[in-house]
Amino acid sequence: MTSTRQMSRLAMAGLLAFVVIVSGTLSAGAQDTDQEAPPTPVFATNYEVHGLLSLPYAELNEPFTAYYDKEQDRSRTDYYDSEYQVYQFAAKSSPSASSYGSVYQFVYVPADFHKPGESRVHKLLDKAIERLPFRRHDDASAAKNHQDSHTVSAAPTTSQVKRVCFGVQGGPGYSVSAQTVLPDLRDFTYDSTGRCPHVAGGEHRESKCELWKQTTSVGDKKNVYKFWLKRDKQNSTQAIPVHYYMLGYDKLLGSHYDRYDISYFKYKVNGATDRAFELDVSGSKCGPMPGPGDSASEGERRARRVINNPIHEYVVEPHRYDHVDYHFEQFKSEYAQFTRGKYNSEQDERKGWFNFLHNLRFIHGHNRQRKSYKLAVNQYADENVSDLRYLRGRIHSKGYNGGLDYEQHHPGLKSGAGKAADQLPETFDWTVLGAVTPVKDQAICGSCWSFGTSGTVEGAYFVKTGKLLRLSQQQLVDCSWEFGNNGCDGGEDSRAYGYIMKVGGLSTEEDYGHYKAIDGKCHDKDVERPVKIKGFYNVTVNSVDALKHALVNYGPVSISIDASPMTFSFYSHGVYSDEKCKNDPDDLDHSVLAVGYTKIDGKLVWKVKNSWSTYWGNDGYIYIAADNNVCGVLDAPTVPIIDV
Repeated sequence: MTSTRQMSRLAMAGLLAFVVIVSGTLSAGAQDTDQEAPPTPVFATNYEVHGLLSLPYAELNEPFTAYYDKEQDRSRTDYYDSEYQVYQFAAKSSPSASSYGSVYQFVYVPADFHKPGESRVHKLLDKAIERLPFRRHDDASAAKNHQDSHTVSAAPTTSQVKRVCFGVQGGPGYSVSAQTVLPDLRDFTYDSTGRCPHVAGGEHRESKCELWKQTTSVGDKKNVYKFWLKRDKQNSTQAIPVHYYMLGYDKLLGSHYDRYDISYFKYKVNGATDRAFELDVSGSKCGPMPGPGDSASEGERRARRVINNPIHEYVVEPHRYDHVDYHFEQFKSEYAQFTRGKYNSEQDERKGWFNFLHNLRFIHGHNRQRKSYKLAVNQYADENVSDLRYLRGRIHSKGYNGGLDYEQHHPGLKSGAGKAADQLPETFDWTVLGAVTPVKDQAICGSCWSFGTSGTVEGAYFVKTGKLLRLSQQQLVDCSWEFGNNGCDGGEDSRAYGYIMKVGGLSTEEDYGHYKAIDGKCHDKDVERPVKIKGFYNVTVNSVDALKHALVNYGPVSISIDASPMTFSFYSHGVYSDEKCKNDPDDLDHSVLAVGYTKIDGKLVWKVKNSWSTYWGNDGYIYIAADNNVCGVLDAPTVPIIDV
């Protein structure tokens, strides 16, 4: 097996390969174009090969190992050092004796975070109702959740990840067969012979390679495919794969829309032995996972094959994108309230489709890894992720922000004392205790700071009085400009506290008016402002105990985090921890609300409320690992001091 460290090296090698390709030096060395064309290459009918699938537009590198046995019509593909395994058996080799063949998937899934019987994700996994990357949103349950702020998930205590098996039986119109990882080159034409490209693995560096090409045009899309290969010295008719490259161009938009590379190494003829196809179910029965029905469209059938084994998309009729069309139409239907009126022209819809294609691949690719959290398609799936900066409106202030030192006012938390920290409960959740209002959607407005601020003031007021009021984010957006906030263009909780203290309080949503997601006209003098504060604490930086203490004693805490990684944008459920999520104070770009904490396998996890609607994340919440200050949770927490 390939170690994790080796896998990382391969991924880095793949990234280096991109530089070579883009700079035009992939086919480095003199090219002989005058020699007689060699015979059309064919690959062995039984092989083992290692490779790296690279998707630069999706920022993804996926190492894999494949076993292919055409004679027995069976295959196995392992991704990420066997973290995701796919076995495909045709009817004659199927362990289940299915007349249409069968597919078995071994995957790692994260812990569930709902009460038994309440989790949509849990139901999808355990019952395998759907293997598409959507989390079905129950409108009725969503409405109930908006009405009842106490409808919340239970604190998880189970293992972060577990290995499970799913079995898919073929059927009419969906016969399972072996999956090759090498494209059919019969429609390719010989181009030239020269030095092999410098790609992942390095074993072909000094060898001579043949270059074969194919160009296809479908509508406005023009795709160019290149394949580099070597010849077997003992049998010149047999090809040894080296590198596969695709670049797609869209004439309507005048830009490239797709790109992928597959590097091959350690190719071994007759390497797919019986041992490679032994199913390791570890004594557990594989759960059922239905295939497409008899009436399924060709797009849905292809979508199912790609979900079962992603390499299918790139080597079997790669010019087809009907599986993406199928997913995209589902997305538009599922998130109609977000896409309605969005596509005013063919160009607009095509851009959304392209963004969706690469986001979908990224989501699938992440979910094949052994991670403690999963991603899913959500309302942002047709967006260029770099354009989602508008959602992250936290502006960082330099220097002192006017808050009180938390540790100074709570001496029991000082280093060495430990008494206050020792008395804290092991788990704590204000959503269960009633101090948190329903999740809202800040929409196309960088007002996250107003939701973090209003959320912590709501909670602190509840702790003091036992009353939960829905306070106005719109008042903060409209009226706190004097203190350096910029409405929908960003702000900060400390500046909002300054405004609240000066004007004498924060109004309720009912009195001031509902949130509009625009910079409105301030009318704070015309309404009651019942919730007053007399200051705020800067909760001790990098102190887990201080944040837990503030949560337990003062209520939900406003925190600032780095929300720029793609994984954050498409987080679905599980314990979030991404090494790309930064924790430097200057990198914190989003304001959210810490509402509690729990432990999973003895490790502390923060429960955090976001302001991107209940369609995002775990019904609007995210669980963030507490070790190593992931995403900067401990960098700038604040909590107000209620004046009653």
